[in-house]
Amino acid sequence: MDLHRMRLLVPAASIRHSVRALRRRPAFTAGTILTLALVIGASTALFSALYGLVFRRLPYDNPGRLVMLWDANRKTGLEHMPVMTGAFPIFERQARSFEAMAAYAGPSPKTDMFASRLWGTEERIATASCSPQFFAVLRTVPLVGRPFVAADATYGSAHVAILDYDFWRQHYGASADAVGKTLSLNFAGERHDYTIVGVMPEGFAFPFPLVPQKPDIWFNLRYPEQTYLGGNSFNVVGRLKEGVSLLQAQTEIDAIARRIEADHPKDFAGERVGVVSLESELIRDVRTVLWVLLAAVGSLMLIGCANIGHLLLVRAVGQERDMALRAALGAGRADLIADALVEIALLALAGGILGLLLANWGVRAFLALLPLSLYIPRFSVVALDWRVLAVAAAVSIGVTVCFGLLPSVRLLRPDLNRLLKPGSGAGRRGSSVFGRPGSILLVSEVCLTLVLLTGTVMLTRSLGALVATNVRFQPEHLLTVNISFSNAAVQSLPDFSQAKITLYDEFTERVAAMSGVGSVAAAEAFPLSTHPLSFKADGGGGAIAEADQPAELHVVTPNFFETMATPLVGGRWLADSDVPNSQPVVVINETMARRYWPG
Repeated sequence: MDLHRMRLLVPAASIRHSVRALRRRPAFTAGTILTLALVIGASTALFSALYGLVFRRLPYDNPGRLVMLWDANRKTGLEHMPVMTGAFPIFERQARSFEAMAAYAGPSPKTDMFASRLWGTEERIATASCSPQFFAVLRTVPLVGRPFVAADATYGSAHVAILDYDFWRQHYGASADAVGKTLSLNFAGERHDYTIVGVMPEGFAFPFPLVPQKPDIWFNLRYPEQTYLGGNSFNVVGRLKEGVSLLQAQTEIDAIARRIEADHPKDFAGERVGVVSLESELIRDVRTVLWVLLAAVGSLMLIGCANIGHLLLVRAVGQERDMALRAALGAGRADLIADALVEIALLALAGGILGLLLANWGVRAFLALLPLSLYIPRFSVVALDWRVLAVAAAVSIGVTVCFGLLPSVRLLRPDLNRLLKPGSGAGRRGSSVFGRPGSILLVSEVCLTLVLLTGTVMLTRSLGALVATNVRFQPEHLLTVNISFSNAAVQSLPDFSQAKITLYDEFTERVAAMSGVGSVAAAEAFPLSTHPLSFKADGGGGAIAEADQPAELHVVTPNFFETMATPLVGGRWLADSDVPNSQPVVVINETMARRYWPG
């Protein structure tokens, strides 16, 4: 008896005993390890992605004080628009809740036909413009040179530029001598010269990741003092003073907006400027998607833990008699618990290792499976987070230990007579778990799993509906080609505005003649892209007759709607007879018609 107890207390022997016990139950062993791996791997991958996208702090000093200002119009119902050009200087001058406030525009995407290029080359660059306080708001100073100053924001001031670190290293060899040199850019065939005054530190790229394009160059944004407020063109970022809440800042901005409206009733009527946290602004467009995903992941983790509990409870029912027999033969309670712990540790170790591999693969799969049309800020920095992995592993292994030790703990006060009696429920293979101790917990967890599984399926379907782009057309048989003209071509054509029409016509005719092509159309931007402008219109009265209103504009060829299979609700499509010298015509969508010409 003593030799048997000594054998059980030897760690190596306990491991061998546990390995043999697990090998005798391959289905249980494989099921538990795989469930553990799935719980740890899947939850770690998705929670790591959510942490990187939602909860990771912005790379600025005290980022919780950073806010964005957005315009909205109560009359038109339009929201989340840039602040009016002429209104920004008023907010900047009068607001006392802010340490600093700045405006920026851009960056311009490199895919635009008229994207800026380095003079004498075809290399496209992304440019952004910002007001003098821009870098002070973000508490970032140039690595070399100086930031923009107030004199740079006045009309008639010199054109100056600040370089991105990577652009500086690539084109100027990271030399401090770049400051003071002239940077020449080609914009639609015209040369623009800028004096380089600074270089930003490595890693600074705002307004990325709010927008998908990182700026290569920042220009000085110049704006006049004007009585006409102008269109919505300035994105505004600010830093709140210490102790000032978001509500206090909003109250002050509302008061300033009312004064602007009183002074400029024609231009600013119905406008409301909102103050929102920059951190919340990062996930504004995908907030619902991320929280639905978070709920689905939480349900998945609970299902996995419940399934682990089920497996271990069923195992416990079948193990009670074996453990009672070992106890009757002299095995101590500590021996039984030690053997159970070793067995659980082997399961947890195998499941944890496999879960780590699945987590690493799962993060990559999560990033790869998200639709390209869904831009998510900080998407590229998502990586496996070890803190999330530790929490997921601790929860899963905790569940395993809890339920795995259940039969051993119950034998601390064993009823050996009942367990070892021939014909008892403990020894019968076909005995019902409903008659066993712990059956209430088992039944409860089965019900919980069914509820969670149903909820997860519904959340997954909701997530699919949220990320599915409602484009109102069938894109399966549509192909796109991005066409632009080189600087050399632009400069060689005496009348580029007219010559490009001829070139487009010739190009589309050749493509239309190709085998398998049903129709061809040209547009200045792809579907779902944005091109904001301001407009006024005669007729109908209301807001459009009183002041400029924001809208989206797309210039297309007449057969664009046919190519996109767009249904015509009323009126007519554009026609080949709508040439530059004829009466200008436009096609509007149903939303615009309902908003400005109801009925």
